[in-house]
Amino acid sequence: HRSRYLDAQKRFKDSLRRQILFHYSNGKMECACCGEDMIEFLALDHLYGGGNQHRKKLGGTSLALYLNLKRNGYPVGYQVLCVNCNWGRRLTNVCPHQWALPHIV
Repeated sequence: HRSRYLDAQKRFKDSLRRQILFHYSNGKMECACCGEDMIEFLALDHLYGGGNQHRKKLGGTSLALYLNLKRNGYPVGYQVLCVNCNWGRRLTNVCPHQWALPHIV
């Protein structure tokens, strides 16, 4: 029974994640910065930072965050970014796609 329970739990989390990403990407299911649309690469971004602390406060898992957002009527302050853009914002507060650097060909 354990494997059926774990399968059901994974399906629930995947479905909830899709709902959250769909909502916060305004139905586009793509990165707000670069347009990446592979769901495996998409992540939820806290617009004003503090995502790690927020997730820890809710229990430390993405599932807890997703449930909290849904239960609270999808509050503002979030966007969908790909993992690269999200990580770039985390390191420098600005996605590398937004840097005004010349492109080297």
